[in-house]
Amino acid sequence: MRAKELGFVLVFLLVVIVAVACSPSGTSQKATEKTDAAPPADTVAAATIPQLESNGREDAATMVLLNAPPVLPADHKNFWQEKLRQESCMVCHATPETGAPLPTPEHYYDNQQGGKVFRDTCIQCHATQNDTKSAFNEK
Repeated sequence: MRAKELGFVLVFLLVVIVAVACSPSGTSQKATEKTDAAPPADTVAAATIPQLESNGREDAATMVLLNAPPVLPADHKNFWQEKLRQESCMVCHATPETGAPLPTPEHYYDNQQGGKVFRDTCIQCHATQNDTKSAFNEK
């Protein structure tokens, strides 16, 4: 019985040694041929995402986030009422006569404008615009 257990252990160790030797990290040879690898992710990101480019951005306050929801104008600062939630915004934004833009279909269940509002905490995404403070690069 003892010999059988010892045999299983030796076979297991042999399999582990062969697996490590065949793995790329187990080989000591370096690849002699370079393949067309993709450029580093940070290079691609800087080329395709305007926020990561430093050219033409003297001040971090000029940074604009892609696909960010519009900010609330400064004069809307006290319009949000926690107890009313989206109703405090929908008083104007659900009425075309006010001239306020209607929320996009993504704000509603089943993407149907005028239906039940799904995103009901407006200030979670739509931050209040604050023009009185500098952003980052204050000198």
